[in-house]
Amino acid sequence: MKNIFFTIFLMTGMSCFIKAQNYQPFRQYDLLKYGGYQFTIVPGTEAWRNLDMNADKHALLQIPEDTLSVISTPRLVETCLYYPMNIEIFAFDNLTQGFAFVRTKFNGFDELFRREDAGICLLSYYQLRDPVFVTQFKEPIDQGRYSLDFVRLELMLAQPEIIDRLGEFQIRSLLRFSLGKIERQADFPQYYSRVFIPVTALVMGRILQKTDAWTEIASKSSVSKFIELGILESPEDISEIFRQAKIFINKNK
Repeated sequence: MKNIFFTIFLMTGMSCFIKAQNYQPFRQYDLLKYGGYQFTIVPGTEAWRNLDMNADKHALLQIPEDTLSVISTPRLVETCLYYPMNIEIFAFDNLTQGFAFVRTKFNGFDELFRREDAGICLLSYYQLRDPVFVTQFKEPIDQGRYSLDFVRLELMLAQPEIIDRLGEFQIRSLLRFSLGKIERQADFPQYYSRVFIPVTALVMGRILQKTDAWTEIASKSSVSKFIELGILESPEDISEIFRQAKIFINKNK
């Protein structure tokens, strides 16, 4: 059965996998290629600088409906990942609340989260993100942008609409990828801030909700609150999520 799940995973994720290899952040990196929607006005341009300070920038960045209805899911994932106003996520003390705010402002998120193949595409992109790759960038600003890719990807992966559409094999894969990435990021503390660890823990906690491991976690009300709202009351809650994730992975190799 596991091999069948794996075959389906590869078949349905292949278009996302191929697209992800030709991938580049919104502000162009030399090593990668961005393939998402080309916004007509973006930060850093003269047109953007000339905008009235009270202009509704979100309104200017909406994808036209005739484009939104036909854009491929891999391209839509990239578009949402590098939506120019994603910076507002980090203006909130709670990143979960920050993302909840931004996703209501951009029609690309609405479209992505209603698509049946959104989960497999996000998972494919996430799988291809190697924390070690950050060392390939020479400029600190590019290193920072790459490290924040993980935060935005995990915030999208943590959405209930995404996790609910993942199958058993995909859920286990995402849990393994999340745990593996947090362990690899720990080897590069100069690039990956521990401030963002709760986002990874949120993904893992919401995955564990779908497994029999949840009975071990649900007894702690603070963990349940964190998984529901993204509000962390104690670092021990993260430790408990990681511990249960390791137990689950070892039981389901």
